[in-house]
Amino acid sequence: MRGKSMIRVGIIEDDELFLGALKGFLEREPDIEVVGQANDIQTGVAFGTKSGPMDVLLIDCCLEHSAYDGVHIARCIQEGRKDPIKMIFLTSIEDQEVILQAYAAGASQYVLKSRFQELPFMIRKAMQNGTDPMNTLLEEYRRLAQEQALSPLTSAEREIFHHLQEGRSRSDIAEHLGKSEETIKSQIKAILRKLGSSSAKEAVEKVRNHYFISHK
Repeated sequence: MRGKSMIRVGIIEDDELFLGALKGFLEREPDIEVVGQANDIQTGVAFGTKSGPMDVLLIDCCLEHSAYDGVHIARCIQEGRKDPIKMIFLTSIEDQEVILQAYAAGASQYVLKSRFQELPFMIRKAMQNGTDPMNTLLEEYRRLAQEQALSPLTSAEREIFHHLQEGRSRSDIAEHLGKSEETIKSQIKAILRKLGSSSAKEAVEKVRNHYFISHK
């Protein structure tokens, strides 16, 4: 029976032998419960976004095509999942570029498969309350990446963009800022032109993924 303090863990991994061994290893821990798994990009995204309550998700960086498959899955999960989840990336090799992209996608930790024994500690660490200095650094990294993406905008345009990020309509923004809808419409057009986007949704997505776009 699941105890109150159990940590619910999901795994996205395409190596069935490693998946089975990892699942067995983790389930020997008294406070960890493996609640499900997936083994490719499509099922991984669906599992990560639509599964029930889950605390930590372990994601293999390289699933089908490259070491960036896991990064793609993480981005989709971050955008599609309603409740927060911690993500730990698994990899067979150390690649600084992949590590940076994993953290930019929302990873809490990055663990070599050869050091899988560290996973119970890493899982518990990810669930600890309080401020983790590494997570603070990563949040600042993501903030700076967004600031770089918004550098072409004026301060007034940035303010409007932040409202667009929150999903506000043009009329809501106009009312909030005490401006006419025509003024807001004109400023949004300028924002889209400067960010090279055809819609507010595309602009928000482009800024969110600025790190990935600039490092392809």
